[in-house]
Amino acid sequence: MSLTTRYPKFATPYICVVGLLICFAHTTWADPCATPTPPAPVATGTPTGVHLNIVAHQDDDVLFMNPDILNNVKEGRRQVTVYITAGNVFPGEQAYATEREEAAIAGYSKLLQLADAKIIDSQHFQDLSGTFQGDSRFPAGCNSAPAHCFPCTEHADELSGPGDARGEKTLLHIPNSRVLNGATIGDGPGGPRVTLIFLRVNSPAPDNLGQLFTSSNHNLQIGSPFSQQGYTKQSLINQLVQIINFYQPDTVRTQDPADGHIVDPAFQTTIGSASNGQTLPQSTINVASTTGFPPSAIVDINVGGVHNYVLYTGLTSSTLTGCILDPPNPDDPHPPSTLATGSVVTAISGEEVRDQGCAPPFPGTNSYDHSDHVWGARFAREALKKYNHNFPLGKKPDYFIYNGYNLEWNELLGNRVSTEDFCLKKSILYRNALHDYYIIGDHGFCTDPNFPPLGVAALFCRTQYAVPFNRFYYWYMGYQRREQRSLP
Repeated sequence: MSLTTRYPKFATPYICVVGLLICFAHTTWADPCATPTPPAPVATGTPTGVHLNIVAHQDDDVLFMNPDILNNVKEGRRQVTVYITAGNVFPGEQAYATEREEAAIAGYSKLLQLADAKIIDSQHFQDLSGTFQGDSRFPAGCNSAPAHCFPCTEHADELSGPGDARGEKTLLHIPNSRVLNGATIGDGPGGPRVTLIFLRVNSPAPDNLGQLFTSSNHNLQIGSPFSQQGYTKQSLINQLVQIINFYQPDTVRTQDPADGHIVDPAFQTTIGSASNGQTLPQSTINVASTTGFPPSAIVDINVGGVHNYVLYTGLTSSTLTGCILDPPNPDDPHPPSTLATGSVVTAISGEEVRDQGCAPPFPGTNSYDHSDHVWGARFAREALKKYNHNFPLGKKPDYFIYNGYNLEWNELLGNRVSTEDFCLKKSILYRNALHDYYIIGDHGFCTDPNFPPLGVAALFCRTQYAVPFNRFYYWYMGYQRREQRSLP
């Protein structure tokens, strides 16, 4: 039985056999507004194997791992992305989960189109003007009236339109694996330019990756909004191992597994007497000692239980200098704190600085991110460890982790993308978000108190009032931060 698509007139069921992908059923997907797929331009670099991205949700790759993915596609490197969860918000949201899969296809179709434009002319987007201000939630006028949200004016029509690469939903047969749902997008040397794999486990309810990873019950299974066999912790790890072994990637990307949650006391100090009574922000902050602190970092200054996040860019033996106070989190506003002698100052890093609402209670806990982003990264890391042990002759990929949910509020300038990369990223996410009614709706039309934030009426309202490209914004769009790690 072939898979279905929301665009039935573009559906062409057929059966084919390709190498080890034996007898998988195809359904062609295409945006009805797209023009026919042109031949792919010749990439600017020599194709070099496969890059494998393992993420939790159907936008985490193009959001947190871009512009790396787009630039690698431009260089001729094939991309395989594994989405561990179905991306559902509530139990049984099969229709929404299916729509998020189409969102991923639409986003990558646009990504390939943008990469091809840069292959043809590397200067194509360099006329994008304006300075990205470094605030991806409210960038460059998004709060003004009327809001314009950094519109990327010079190429707005091109950036807002659909991609032209045809996507095909497939059933993938990987050796020693169950049949997997997936999609391929674009033809390239050696195989599809992009392959998407949907494992479809629940996110976040009624069960989630964190429960599965930490449970002492080895028989516990995580379910799915789809009718499919559940995964135990080990069977999910084994599934990822099978995928890694099949594709033999040169690079593996995951989200941040957040290893640093337990703070090393060497990276803690207290507010010194010279800063007692000073109200933040302050460019220089006196502390008891900076022994063990890195030359530049983000610190959490805990004043009476209120967490203040400060970026410092220099230090002496007893001061933090060049300090910039983190912008207030609109999900958890509080007045500026007055420093007090003895207040604890902790150097922090990784994804554990702030959580923007993905972990219960919703919204915004401003604490360690216990969401699927972290647990998916931990499953991926365990799979890499097992692959490395079970297949000693297999290819040893480079391993990169990508930080995410602290970037909007605790940002180092080196992680800020360029104006061009910001606009290309916005384009990809816009085409993705047009399939995600939790994101794309114009909330300004849905402010009546009778519209609960996640109620059915609000979802209908948001679906009817999708924001245009010039008013589209999305958290974290303006940043990317990666760290290379040794293989576990």
